[in-house]
Amino acid sequence: MRQKHTHENRARAFAKNQLKAAGVRVLTNTPLRAVSGDGKAQGVVTDAGTLPADIVILAIGIKPATKFLENSGIELVKGAVAVDEFMRTSLPDVYAAGDCALVKNAITGERQWSAMGSTANITARALAKTLTGTPTPYGGCLGTGVVRLLPTLNAGRTGLTLQQAKNAGFDAVSALFVTDDKAHYYPNSSSFVVKIIADKASHRLLGLQVLGAGAVDKMIDIAVGGCPNNCVKPDLNDLGIIGQSAPEIDLAKCRNCKVCQIEKGCPIHTAVMKNGKISIDEAVLDLVERAILFFRDEGISGERFADTVARLGFDCVEDKLLNSQIDKSEILKKNVVGGATC
Repeated sequence: MRQKHTHENRARAFAKNQLKAAGVRVLTNTPLRAVSGDGKAQGVVTDAGTLPADIVILAIGIKPATKFLENSGIELVKGAVAVDEFMRTSLPDVYAAGDCALVKNAITGERQWSAMGSTANITARALAKTLTGTPTPYGGCLGTGVVRLLPTLNAGRTGLTLQQAKNAGFDAVSALFVTDDKAHYYPNSSSFVVKIIADKASHRLLGLQVLGAGAVDKMIDIAVGGCPNNCVKPDLNDLGIIGQSAPEIDLAKCRNCKVCQIEKGCPIHTAVMKNGKISIDEAVLDLVERAILFFRDEGISGERFADTVARLGFDCVEDKLLNSQIDKSEILKKNVVGGATC
């Protein structure tokens, strides 16, 4: 019978093996029975035996210290203060923010407890603006976290796990894969173990988990932009740029993914390999440049290229790209405020 949560088990096993290789003893599912020592901790008693220790750290979580509010009339959910998007409690003119308060999940819209410094900071800033005359709602959290487990192992996660996504009503699927953390020819290049969770029908990104030696936070940053905004892969790549030279292939790391086959990968079949370099028709490069300049000139803040086309009409855009004169120097001088967002 297929084991449940296979991807989670593989990722956990990878992290555990890395810690063991660094000399860290990892014991999971091992209950703590007692702390041994007379006046000073000297070890811990567990089901796996007594483990000597110079210092004992209890990282067993926290809970809201809200017992004093139990009969106040303020709504509590499992000890946390229930608030709306403006951090208002169930009592008029009473607000709450920080680790004691619930917040909205940016993906599901449901209330959740997120006892994290980033959440406390952002909700407090929003509340401060509200209390000083500028009502500012809190948009919701994704539960993003990044941690260094070892000098050679980082971990990050954002959004929903597969089980959380299913519990929220999504037809969720997941994929586990290994990818380079940077181009293989850079010094200290390594790999990421990545798990991605998405909605099967809409392709909506729901969550991401990453393990690896490199900067996992950069991959998490991209996911944070996608999760709450219903972004799917095509929306994140309105304009693609093709490099000018062919990558050298490290056969020792080749996974036969065929991504490096530039000619076959080019969606419009204009990239041609000649003497190890990519040759592209000058007319294509000119059209790409005109498209970028057109978007800079005609696009508005917060708008994607596809949105600009929809707003102006395809015929209008086609005419400007193919027939109209585009003044490159004037457009580059233009003061552009803001930028495209998801």
